[in-house]
Amino acid sequence: MKDMTKKNKIIFEIRKTVFMITVFLWLIGACTGCKNNGSNVKKTLPEQESVTSQKDMAAKESITTGEKSAGETKEQTTAEQETKEAGTVSENENTTVEESQGVTAPADTGIKNNRIVAIDPGHQSRGNSEKEPIGPGASTMKAKVAGGTRGAATGKPEYELTLEISLKLKEELLRRGYTVVMIRETNDVNISNAERAQIANTSGASAFLRIHADGSDNSSVSGATALCPTPQNPYCANIYKDSRRLSDAVLESLCASTGCKKRYVSEVDNMSGINWCQIPVSIVEVGFMTNADEDMLLSTEEYQWKVAKGIADGVDKFFSVSE
Repeated sequence: MKDMTKKNKIIFEIRKTVFMITVFLWLIGACTGCKNNGSNVKKTLPEQESVTSQKDMAAKESITTGEKSAGETKEQTTAEQETKEAGTVSENENTTVEESQGVTAPADTGIKNNRIVAIDPGHQSRGNSEKEPIGPGASTMKAKVAGGTRGAATGKPEYELTLEISLKLKEELLRRGYTVVMIRETNDVNISNAERAQIANTSGASAFLRIHADGSDNSSVSGATALCPTPQNPYCANIYKDSRRLSDAVLESLCASTGCKKRYVSEVDNMSGINWCQIPVSIVEVGFMTNADEDMLLSTEEYQWKVAKGIADGVDKFFSVSE
């Protein structure tokens, strides 16, 4: 019995020792685990901070990039707008035609002569038989606008031919640096002869060219003629000298350019479109539409340009003498 008790005591001590060792080892393991966990925590926090920092930086860069992109877009839009506006200004500057009561500024050829020429393409699509005074204060009355003649071969009305030639004359004068005032640029108008003269008077022009074509019962008659007031014209005798000089210069140059027959300068007192004028004026009859051959010639582009160039040469000559 005593031996058994001693044996049990030894076993108890051994178990106690084993238990204590186990507890000790567990404590050591636990402490080591805590230490390792602490290290992991310490290590993880910076990594999380680093990740967070990277995300924040990426977000910040994204915002910055967005702001930069928005700024660039705004700058680009502004630049495009400025370019567009600059283009508009440039287009406005390069612009050579000023639409102001038929006034056309010189073409941008580098030639400027500060001269203004008024051009009246004779007649219109419909004549006007209403009456107007033949001159300022006159009791004699005359139809406001006659119908004009018509081509014997082409059937073209005079008002169409005169506009075709007048527009070419306008272009030729613009190239030479003149400012041009067109009394009409379409056929569908209603402007009396007196009104045409008054438009020219107030335009600032120094010469007034009234472009017409002639007609005759004799179909063999051909050639160019010019008309101006007489020295004793009761309405505009003061412009006779310059009007005669303008008519001579234009007729001579026109015939030289085209090779057509030179007829003469006719001095008249019965033309409303002359009598109402206060500036040098010439009615230029460019040829006879009642002559079939001349009518056909007058309707060709090439000949019309010769007519325009010849009249412009006469205008140059007129102003060169005036200076």
